[in-house]
Amino acid sequence: MARGTAVFTVFYVALFACFLALYPDFVGRFYNTPNLLGWYLFGVPIEEVLFACSGSAVWSAIVNRPRLGSPLNRDSCPSTS
Repeated sequence: MARGTAVFTVFYVALFACFLALYPDFVGRFYNTPNLLGWYLFGVPIEEVLFACSGSAVWSAIVNRPRLGSPLNRDSCPSTS
């Protein structure tokens, strides 16, 4: 779960930084900058980084939960012998 969260967060920051390279005034025009913490990672507001990190952590926990009755989960399948 932590590896998937880290990979998505790095991907998100890199994609956002590329977007900022194309539109450098995006954050200043469309974010309420007085309400931001003022911390930036490669121009990306830290709130966006935290959103990506927490969102991907929740998503990876939901996707990776064991599914009851799944053919891949052999412990939950009834025995045939």
